[in-house]
Amino acid sequence: MTNKEIQDKVDAILKEQFTQYDIDTIPDIENNPDSRLTHGNTGFLGEFTFLYVDMRGSSSFTDKHRLQTITKIYKAYHHCMVECIKTYGGQVRSFDGDRILAIFAGSSKLDSAINCAMKMVGCRYDILQPKIKAVLSNDNFSLGVGIATGTAMVSKAGVGYDKNTRDLIWIGDPPNLGAKLSDHADSPYSIHICKTSFEKLVDNNRYTTKDGIKIDMWTKASFDFKNKQIEIYKTGYYRSL
Repeated sequence: MTNKEIQDKVDAILKEQFTQYDIDTIPDIENNPDSRLTHGNTGFLGEFTFLYVDMRGSSSFTDKHRLQTITKIYKAYHHCMVECIKTYGGQVRSFDGDRILAIFAGSSKLDSAINCAMKMVGCRYDILQPKIKAVLSNDNFSLGVGIATGTAMVSKAGVGYDKNTRDLIWIGDPPNLGAKLSDHADSPYSIHICKTSFEKLVDNNRYTTKDGIKIDMWTKASFDFKNKQIEIYKTGYYRSL
């Protein structure tokens, strides 16, 4: 495109009216596309739970090991995480190196995401850490999970790919906060969630029992988001496979 064509396109995007539709499911632009969502000024607004998971210390792996070895670790990690997401009804919508974005929708979206996160950490302890340590004896494998629930806008961007992970962009505080929480989460508190998510937890994901005593699995903490301190919750609990 010429400079003028690019400028004309930007002008059109900024000046044309935006059309918004309310939804309660995750858009599928590959298998069952909704004709209302176009590369024009259209967007879907809905309530979602966003789960981001990141490897911790992945750059140190790259510094110390061959790329072939690192690729094997990434593949094993991605396989385990994606299987957890699929098990609990989430949909993968982004791969960015060692970061994975999963989105959950529907009435059980939060509980499904929490169950998924606790199983992810279980995969870390039961499968990934011991197996990776057996190959790379001095390295410890860890991960962090960030979860945020709330209203977000989804729209199409890019140049017209037909894959879910390439065309859709997710805009709003929940996806932004979920990503930042995953950056911050690390052992022993491998799962961080926003206050909105915490307040909607069912008892099974809020409490555990030890020696007949009910124990809150979550610890209150503060977190800097958009230049202010907000309330979040973190846990080191997980579910074994």
